[in-house]
Amino acid sequence: MSGPDVQIELQRACADRIALNQPRREAFETYRRENLDSVRKASILLFRIQSVLPAILLLMLSGCSPKLAQKYGDYRIDEPVSAGRTADASPVTDSTDLALEFEATYTEVDGKTASSSRESDADVLKRVGAALEASGWTLAEADVEYAVATDKRKFANWLFYTVEAELEVIIIGRKYVRVLIHPFRHYFWGARGRIPYLKSGMARAVFESLDEEFTAQGFTFIGNAGMRNAAYQKGEG
Repeated sequence: MSGPDVQIELQRACADRIALNQPRREAFETYRRENLDSVRKASILLFRIQSVLPAILLLMLSGCSPKLAQKYGDYRIDEPVSAGRTADASPVTDSTDLALEFEATYTEVDGKTASSSRESDADVLKRVGAALEASGWTLAEADVEYAVATDKRKFANWLFYTVEAELEVIIIGRKYVRVLIHPFRHYFWGARGRIPYLKSGMARAVFESLDEEFTAQGFTFIGNAGMRNAAYQKGEG
């Protein structure tokens, strides 16, 4: 077979091979296009999920997160009910009144602090202590002078710890006392840690436990700054 004939035979063989592989190539191209479409659709879906996932997580967390409250409540000092005066539920005092009263009571005059008499403070704190004991709280030694403190009291049981609270009551000016709530976690192995926040349910339980006896001792609950500001904005203050 001459050289040109060999060349022709090779060209025919290549043409036959190409013709034979053409269906396979077309099938492969079809498969590749379909997979590319699937990958593209999956990428678009993943991008959309990632774009809305933070919003979904935020909604879930906001629904599961506890409502928090300020860790104190104020009472106005009135006459004890036992003294013949009925405690009245007068309008909520604006938080500014407390600040002004505190400032006026502890103003420097001739180098001396013009505060209310110590005997009067002691009498008020005696009424506070009596109300706390009547409410089921056990008194404890206070860390500061002219304050009343309580021992811990359990409010909730969880798997590894219990939730407890201690109270501390101080006088604000001549007209108010402030109940400070100190929540703790008491772990089953003995460790104890302060909780930096207060759930509204626990705050409500604390003040409900005090309400009747504090009213009997002549204290009117006026809430905290958040409650007073909310009431003031509603036109109740």
